[in-house]
Amino acid sequence: MKGEKAAKNQGEEKWEEFRTYWMQTNTKLEALKTNFNDCQEKADMSSKTQPELESRIEQLESGIEQYERLYKKHLMLESELTEAKAKEKVVGVFKTDLDKIRDEIGRDVHQYQ
Repeated sequence: MKGEKAAKNQGEEKWEEFRTYWMQTNTKLEALKTNFNDCQEKADMSSKTQPELESRIEQLESGIEQYERLYKKHLMLESELTEAKAKEKVVGVFKTDLDKIRDEIGRDVHQYQ
């Protein structure tokens, strides 16, 4: 009987060890399932938002291209404006010289009258 009782106690101890191990494993498994579900939700959300992000990226790239075109046009117009101002100065100098010549001619004409 002592042998039976010892075997029974040993069996119960093994059973408790197994039960504890099973509960710990089950808890770890539940944590892994929760983690997997969280990852799955994030992946689903990512796949839903990816097209939106790609669309936004395309819009931004288009905006950058438009900005670059406008900037180049701005530089070209600025260059043309600088050239026009330089020509305006030259024309102004010519007008001034022409006015001087007219004044001289006018004085000369009055002198000989």
